[in-house]
Amino acid sequence: MLYKYIIAVIAFGYPLVVIQSAQRRFDLEVQEYHCTNRTSLVRQLHCNLTKIANGRYYADFLFEITRNLDKEARIHFTSYYTPQNAKKAVKFVDLNMKVCDVLSQSMTLPLIKTIINEVRKTSNLPYACPIKGNFTYKFVNLTLDANILPTYTPLISYNFSTKFYEHQKLLAILDVSGATVARSKGK
Repeated sequence: MLYKYIIAVIAFGYPLVVIQSAQRRFDLEVQEYHCTNRTSLVRQLHCNLTKIANGRYYADFLFEITRNLDKEARIHFTSYYTPQNAKKAVKFVDLNMKVCDVLSQSMTLPLIKTIINEVRKTSNLPYACPIKGNFTYKFVNLTLDANILPTYTPLISYNFSTKFYEHQKLLAILDVSGATVARSKGK
């Protein structure tokens, strides 16, 4: 019996000791972070980015609408990246969903799931519709750093855009762009 236990520990426990997670060899650089109001439905729209260390930022976003958002309103995420020595951008994510579904469902796409989870931790957004009018929604100190990206991410330039629609009319846009940059040897 002891023999079987030792074999099980070696077979299943040893790989846990040997395997280490890959370390990120890059930092996330945010070069642009801005939001644009496209309609009078949006009473307030503000965004701000604060660099707190090399490759680490706090993002703030605040909005208020004049009435409840329609339950069929949509959110459109798009992400493009350009590898370091390439000239042409590649579409990485193109996801168009109902706002209510984004609020109430768990996302399966790892990048979007990571961002949505961070938004939930730092915001007062509801976990289900409605998005109420005359109420200020915000996320404060949402962390943007290399940890939101997979460890194997190459050096790239990126653009991440989030557009909000109601009845096919554009309400607001949030754009984030930047690059992954090689981490200095001292980190």
